[in-house]
Amino acid sequence: MVLTCSLSNCKAAEPIPVIDTVQKPTTPALPTKTSSQLVNSQATPSTKNLFTYLTNQYGRKVISGQQDDVEYVLEKTGKEPAIGAFDLIDYSPSRVQYGVTPSRSSEAIINWAKKGEGRGIVSLCWHWNAPTDLINQAPDKLWWSGFYTRATTFDLTATLADKNGERYKLLLRDIDTIAVQLQKFQDADVPVLWRPLHEAPGGWFWWGAKGPGPFKELWQILYNRLTSEHQLHNLIWVYTGTDALAQDWYPGDQYVDIVGLDIYADSAADLNNNWISAQTQFNGKKLVALSETGNLPNPDKIRGVGTWWSWFAVWTGTDWIKKQPLDLLKAAYSDNDVITRDELPNWRLP
Repeated sequence: MVLTCSLSNCKAAEPIPVIDTVQKPTTPALPTKTSSQLVNSQATPSTKNLFTYLTNQYGRKVISGQQDDVEYVLEKTGKEPAIGAFDLIDYSPSRVQYGVTPSRSSEAIINWAKKGEGRGIVSLCWHWNAPTDLINQAPDKLWWSGFYTRATTFDLTATLADKNGERYKLLLRDIDTIAVQLQKFQDADVPVLWRPLHEAPGGWFWWGAKGPGPFKELWQILYNRLTSEHQLHNLIWVYTGTDALAQDWYPGDQYVDIVGLDIYADSAADLNNNWISAQTQFNGKKLVALSETGNLPNPDKIRGVGTWWSWFAVWTGTDWIKKQPLDLLKAAYSDNDVITRDELPNWRLP
């Protein structure tokens, strides 16, 4: 008890209550559950069941993935990624004409998915070499870099404006060529997390060089031709933005099942900020995945700030997955909140 005094009197004051200003830590909000309905109503049973599994896991655990170097991860951790991410780049006709053969064929990818009990999940991107107009000049415009804007004069806007023109026919030829490969996966009952036309907002690939309008038209052409013309119903459509998810590039809810982010920044804060940005736009609407990253996410930070990506996939090679600290790699692949291939259920069953 304290005393309060004035010139005229002195009296006992009421006890002053002590207010606890220490705030208890808050649990990060989980992403809102999304619909398990695919944009393609004719999706195969296995494709529907895989997507249902993804939606059921969302916000609970993160699925591990690796671009190409799945064997490296297995060698170093004793665990295999649940998702094998691969590239159809070398099936592009303007690469085939130079005698390229795929370093990992569609058949090899299918075998990876089907081995054991066939629970491996496949993700495919396509570094689409421009259909024509490759510059093919040293040092950085050679034919094999023809998916880069700098290495081709192929003009998407002009091509789409002339649908009777030769370049538009070549555009469709390329799509039809890739459809042949995707058909192999459907025939083998292997669903695909299909991630075409990725990172368009960056502008460094020709399909994004002319802005969002031509890009979205190309996305719709690709979707309709693969789905309707080629009757490919094993594709889960993943729109992949850059670290800034500009809304004007988004193809539309009717053409997208999952939203992916390709983030190569070193800072965990960058991952967190981009997660928040994606949730602002897509929470409750679409799953959000870390579809490419240069840095393995730390499970402790995933829990701490609530960045519950549907999956992550670290990019391939010595500059990316092979530079990750082995202690972090082993810790991530043994973490209870990271799903590895051996922990996948038989998602093919309803």
